[in-house]
Amino acid sequence: MSDERRKILEMLSQGKITVEEAEKLLSAVGETGESVLPAQSKKVPKYLKVDVNSNNGDKVNVRVPLQLIKAGMKLKSLIPENAQIQITEKLGEKGIHIDLEKMKPEDLDELLVALQELNVDVDSQNGDKVRVYCE
Repeated sequence: MSDERRKILEMLSQGKITVEEAEKLLSAVGETGESVLPAQSKKVPKYLKVDVNSNNGDKVNVRVPLQLIKAGMKLKSLIPENAQIQITEKLGEKGIHIDLEKMKPEDLDELLVALQELNVDVDSQNGDKVRVYCE
């Protein structure tokens, strides 16, 4: 038995994954021969959330669907190449170094997986609280 299969079965026996998830992971290991880590079996976040509670009673709750970012990637294909170059240059002048021509949907998928661990908490001295996370 391979190490990957053993790890999957251990996760199943420890209750870390369901039977269905174990089946999918075992199938993926069998097809690709590559390791499938538990981080990949986690639920991919659907929203970027920002919660602000100020000391004076103001509250802000923002929930941005991450699908909106994916849709933006598709819209990128509608922007003419020379306009993409100009946008990249203008963003670079502002200190934002993103090359629209090199952005691919696969890169976004990696970003979404990485966002699973995003968690920013700010508690100011005057009692204001800010929380940024994905769910």
